Amino acid sequence: LCGAIAVLYASWFRRSGHSRLASLACAAGGIFCTPIWYYGTTAYDDVLGTLVVLAAIYAAYFLGQGRRQKAEGKNNSAFRLLPSAFICRLLPSAFKSSLLPSAVTCGLLLGLAFNCKPPLVLFMPAVIALLWRPELPRKDRWLPVRVVFFCAALGVIVYELYDLWKFPPST
Repeated sequence: LCGAIAVLYASWFRRSGHSRLASLACAAGGIFCTPIWYYGTTAYDDVLGTLVVLAAIYAAYFLGQGRRQKAEGKNNSAFRLLPSAFICRLLPSAFKSSLLPSAVTCGLLLGLAFNCKPPLVLFMPAVIALLWRPELPRKDRWLPVRVVFFCAALGVIVYELYDLWKFPPST
């Protein structure tokens, strides 16, 4: 898990415009200068939750930005690799939005983060802020917010159903 977090850190800094060496140094600092290094060898959900929240924020920022670039005529090849991109191709054109695949991905990741530790869903405003596009019409502006909330709520429902299955009320 620590390796995946380091890769996310390095790719974040690299895509932000830093050099390769600076990106690797910041990624190493993000691992070795935090408790992730200590807890990375344990079975705590903190490291998994950190990975999932970072992935959600990364997806909101870079995939949402990539969708913006695609709308402006630039290409983003990372978008085509997402399972949510395939799902969104199956939807009727009335339900498609330029940010819908990113919102689905972020919402599902936040739902998974809730399964790691319930307070991690409090990162939802940060994800929504990264997906917010004030230049869109009002209906299209609020669609990613609703999708992120709905997908995160699915994660909460799965968490509660699993808890009821594992610990029935009769016990």
